[in-house]
Parts: sequence; C-alpha cells; structure tokens
Amino acid sequence: MKHLSFLVLSCAFIAACSSATQSLGWSEATLSENAKTYRITAAYPVIVGLPDADQSDVNTKIKQLIEETLSDFRRTARAIPQAKLNGKMSTIVVTYERATLTHDRVSFALNIESSIAGAAHPNSYTRTFNADLKKHQILSVEDVLVDTQSDLQELSDKARAALTEAAKERGTYDENAAALMEAGTAPEAANFSAFLMESGSIIFLFSPYQVAPGSEGTQRISIPIDTL
Repeated sequence: MKHLSFLVLSCAFIAACSSATQSLGWSEATLSENAKTYRITAAYPVIVGLPDADQSDVNTKIKQLIEETLSDFRRTARAIPQAKLNGKMSTIVVTYERATLTHDRVSFALNIESSIAGAAHPNSYTRTFNADLKKHQILSVEDVLVDTQSDLQELSDKARAALTEAAKERGTYDENAAALMEAGTAPEAANFSAFLMESGSIIFLFSPYQVAPGSEGTQRISIPIDTL
C-alpha cells in the first residue's frame, strides 16, 4: 500500500469567538505530521484578544515562522537517499517560550530539536519572534538599537564579558571556549538575531556551539536596554 503522510492541526482556542469578547492572552496551536521518512511534532503560540485586523496579522506572521522552520526540515529530510536511511526516521520537535505580550508588542522563542536520519548528532537551535503590533512590523536587533554599529560593538563587549564570567563560574572556561565566544559575539547583527524582549531588558540567546560547546546547550544573557 502506498504510504500517505498526514497532517493534523489543532488550536486550543475556538476560532469562531470574536476577539472583542476575549482578554489579551496566549493560546496554543499544535501540529503533527507523519511521513514515510520523517516525523514532526510542533507547538506554537497563537495570540487572542487583539482587534481582528491586528490579531490576524500577527498570527499570520507567527504561522509563517513555524512553516518556514518546518519547510527547511522537510527539505533536508526528503533529500536523504532512501539507501542511506536504513529504516531510520528524521524527527523535529518544536516547543516555545513566552516572553512578552501587550497591545503594543509580542515576544517569544521557538525551541527546535531536530534529528536528521544518518547525522552523527541531533541539532538544537532557537528562533525568536519579536513584533511591534501597532506598526505591524517584525523587529530585528537593528530595530531595537539606537545606533546600530556602536551599539553592536557595545553589545559584543557586554555579551563576551557576561558569557566569560558564566563559563568561569561553571568551570568550563578555556582557550577553546574563549575562541567560540570571540567568534559568536563578534559585533555582527547575525550573532544577536535571537533575542527576547522583556520589561527593561533584552535577553539574547545563543544556540549550542555558537559561544560554548554543544554539551552546554543554549546560552543566554540579559542586558538592560538603558545600558546600551
């Protein structure tokens, strides 16, 4: 029998309810997909309680982020020759971490754990979502800095100092760790693209291997906005 993949999408809220009757808050959508060579399990946030146009816009952008993440995984999983699979499945699990939700701004992170059939090790990384709800704009790190170049340099210095102190407290600081930190915190926007916005602070997240050995997992630092 020919194998058929299937897709299940469920939301933890009733779509028919008008946002006008709901208070501002987080809901949840889940997605699962089983195909011949891969398996997807994902959960991601849905915003409720905004005016209809704002709510539709931000939830569309959130869905685009999750679909982009899963499309990348599918493309990689499907590219593996059948002869190399040996019955193994590629898998991805997506969870999320909520940070901020107001009528002006939303901030959260997707935590992704993927394992590609035949790869030596699983892959863990983080993607963040920050949006200005009034401007209908996705925010990058450049959008939250006053002077991009000088602030990136200051951010680089502060991040390196904080990560160095944390590694020394863990007893894992050495020449290799220092080299990872130097490369992973260079004053380039791409190195600080994963961040969460909280009241008065920005939390920067660094995926495994960016600023520390993979065994130490995702690293994070919190920097008060007014110190930049």
